Amino acid sequence: MNSSWALIVDLGYQVQTADLQALLDMFWAKTEVSGPQLQIGTFRKLPQASEGQLSLPDLSGKCYTKLESDNMGYPQNWPATVLLSLSLYKFPVEVAVSTELQAFLIGLARQWYALYPYRLAVIANSSCFYINADFANTAWLSWQQDKLSHLLLPDSHPLVQTLGPQASTPACYAQNDLAPYCDKTSESERYQAFKSTLQQQTAPAGLKLEWESD
Repeated sequence: MNSSWALIVDLGYQVQTADLQALLDMFWAKTEVSGPQLQIGTFRKLPQASEGQLSLPDLSGKCYTKLESDNMGYPQNWPATVLLSLSLYKFPVEVAVSTELQAFLIGLARQWYALYPYRLAVIANSSCFYINADFANTAWLSWQQDKLSHLLLPDSHPLVQTLGPQASTPACYAQNDLAPYCDKTSESERYQAFKSTLQQQTAPAGLKLEWESD
């Protein structure tokens, strides 16, 4: 696997299965995409992971979509957000250094937002953790600095005012936009700083911890 980077979208705590289906259908109907040739597991009534091919003008490789909802590592009683991701792998170059792959993912992120206004999206290494709009702050940016390529936020997210508003929605911030918030301390120190901010937050009220299938 030459790339372990993905577009990962935080859809929120309450997402209808029909909306998830629409987001998946839109991707798999794209002319650049073939498949899925393989589907694994289930998420509610939908495939949890689906694998296919992505062919761009100058690059081609494999792709897979994945649905997940896991609050591992979250503060106590905090519900799990629903994540939709598109991973790209077996390309001749990694997403982190390919403007063509990045442009495709950013374009898809904008198309998904028009279909379903999500809370946050990142183009990130698969080892990026705590992808949740409620946890995204400058301490999180500093901790994840070597794992992020782009961050996309709706205008309502508090970080937009910190990073600087943009004309487009969602706002899209590249590594050079995030660089001023990257602390040069060790990763463990940056993680402890993030955990400190997380411990001061209060879980959303009125949300169930477990979601039943529609």
